[in-house]
Amino acid sequence: MFKKVIGLIGGFLALMFVVTLCQLKAETQITAKELENKVIVYTTYDKEMTDIVKSEFEKSTSINVEIKKFANDTEMVNEIKDKKDTVPDVILGVSTNTCEELKKDNLLEANKPSWYSDVNDNQKDKEGYWYSLFASPIVMFYNTAVIKGEMVPQNLMALSDKKYANLVVMPKVESNDFKYFLNTIIAPYVKDNKVDDGFKALAALKFNIKEYKEPGNQVIDAVAKKEGAVGFADLVKVNEAIKKGSTLAVVYGTEKYPVITEGIAIMKNGSNSNAAKLFEEFAAGPKMQYKIANKFKFNPTNKKALELCGGEVSELKDRTYKIDMNEYNSNINSWIDKWNAIVKEEAPVDKKHNNANVAGTAVNNNAAVQTNGNNAAQNSEKKPAENAAPEQHNAPAANTTAAPKDDNQQKTVPAKSAGNNASKKNNGGAGALTPTPADHKNK
Repeated sequence: MFKKVIGLIGGFLALMFVVTLCQLKAETQITAKELENKVIVYTTYDKEMTDIVKSEFEKSTSINVEIKKFANDTEMVNEIKDKKDTVPDVILGVSTNTCEELKKDNLLEANKPSWYSDVNDNQKDKEGYWYSLFASPIVMFYNTAVIKGEMVPQNLMALSDKKYANLVVMPKVESNDFKYFLNTIIAPYVKDNKVDDGFKALAALKFNIKEYKEPGNQVIDAVAKKEGAVGFADLVKVNEAIKKGSTLAVVYGTEKYPVITEGIAIMKNGSNSNAAKLFEEFAAGPKMQYKIANKFKFNPTNKKALELCGGEVSELKDRTYKIDMNEYNSNINSWIDKWNAIVKEEAPVDKKHNNANVAGTAVNNNAAVQTNGNNAAQNSEKKPAENAAPEQHNAPAANTTAAPKDDNQQKTVPAKSAGNNASKKNNGGAGALTPTPADHKNK
């Protein structure tokens, strides 16, 4: 009797799996007997999002989903390559550039789900090694408690204005977020065959950057904590911070934002390859794409999911542009080299005070003094440092045109130190935000 009961239960479970597979319409022929009881997923997505996918998949299939969260693509790829004895079954939420790199390293397994033809060729690997899930804009945002009104920049090049000195927080130069930012500014110059002019215009913007952070949450946290006033990050992550109460707002100004595409792929040599195929079929299918996109304001890449979306998600299409990846891949490394080559003019050494003063940092009798880049410009006529007063940023509204192309206007000559008194005059300036207009000084 016991064996019959077990047999009936086993038959029922097998039938349930078959029905689920039929509902998902998977092209890959998988029977219930071939399915593993778990799938291991590496992801960069936050828990709120992955919990939805995990819950829905487990409810539909009874397959357990084990999720490991990573801060970014680089951290995930390093673990995959360093710990080859622990291979995930699926990677979720990584950039399609990262997917392409892993494919070249022969680390992915091809699969063609039932919705293969519903994803445009430029949003998938034609052989089925990876698929785009969502297109998320990288946007400029600001802290409404620090700047407001006319101080809010309306495009990226507005950040070249000196009133934004030490107010800009950027993702690290090696990150995809920064590269997409750079592409947004340089691409128009490429079309006009004036790339060098573009980088001359970028010089003033570069000198207004206060610090570089890990992309995404670290940039957002820095601006939220008023370590800076303006940042550049993934729209979804910015919206998450706003929902949690941060005084942040997205700039929808005069230019379109670049869209990053995040993908899903099955890893080669994973221990649960059949469950992985079913997970890809489910997690990247139109119903789940629609559900996630509608909740988190992604742009889904599946045509059927996009048709279902409306409101803010659809409006994002008019505020974004898709990067020309052929042009991007061909030029991004040389563009980064050009960015890194932009340096401030070094001031001559003041032998009288034994003063080494480079790029806005005065070193005097082993006491380092962090000076404001604008003070450096004011003192370029060799005025004593103690006579310089911090600029109050009562500047006109942000200039929404490209920065001046006069090289001399882009170079900042650091201020000289006037002995130990300079340390006392400037003490407290390092790490603090430059004062902004009176409309928020009481915040």
